[in-house]
Amino acid sequence: MNGRKCDICAGERFSPFETIQYRGMDINYLICDVCGLVFQHPSPSYQEIVFRVNAKRWTHDERRRDYWIDYIRAERMKKMLAQNVPPPRSILDVGCRYGHLMSTLGPGAKTTRVGLEENANLRNIAQKYAVGNQVYPNLGYIKGGFFDLITITHNLELLKKPSVTLYTLRRFTAPDGKLVVETPNFLVHPSLRRDSLYAFTAETLTNMLAVTGWEVIWLKRHGHPDHTKLDLYLTALCRPAERIARRLVLPPGEIKKKRRFGQLKRLFAMTIYGGGTDVDTTGGYMV
Repeated sequence: MNGRKCDICAGERFSPFETIQYRGMDINYLICDVCGLVFQHPSPSYQEIVFRVNAKRWTHDERRRDYWIDYIRAERMKKMLAQNVPPPRSILDVGCRYGHLMSTLGPGAKTTRVGLEENANLRNIAQKYAVGNQVYPNLGYIKGGFFDLITITHNLELLKKPSVTLYTLRRFTAPDGKLVVETPNFLVHPSLRRDSLYAFTAETLTNMLAVTGWEVIWLKRHGHPDHTKLDLYLTALCRPAERIARRLVLPPGEIKKKRRFGQLKRLFAMTIYGGGTDVDTTGGYMV
């Protein structure tokens, strides 16, 4: 398959998983036969991803809803981390969007807040959201420094090579620093859309973090802010591991059946309780 290898296990055996339609085009997803990672193939080039990120045009209502969801997620993340992570002196937010998260988790003039955002419009908003915010297109603009807290929320699935980003971020982590990753739970969330290059389960997210040098402290399944009855999202709190993991946890068996069941459960819960899932967020930092 043009020499493509799995971003977790480096395997080369894949099976067709699902095909979606986007403006008359087929977008294909494969699943790794070894570790169960689901990914888009063929994937767009880095240049195409950056073009998509900056070419997105929002209606007023879409932008307002997206801004509000980003704000609510930041407030909810602050409460989720309150008992485990002390207020950081420095924070790096990968895919910072409007700047809500880094400004919420690291308020105050003495906190160093750095965001990465490829979307030029969002980057300008994040830069102005709070005095002291520093926002750049990518990691290449950061020449050094260590961060007490690094966050990647609703962005890992959009990255060209998430394993490279996660591994690189270890160089920017303070000795007692933490990493927070949040991504849709593929088994329940719709997940598959043009800009989602990967889809994670709890097992494949844990594997991705382990092989890139991160130890998971805890991983939570939840539906905030979209639904209280469904585990739509996965949030993991991590710290740098002493060594890179070589042994992987087993992937979930019969993942197609589990996803089908999860989607039926989601539709049933939305019918009974109402609610929905997040908008198509195509801003974000891409690697």
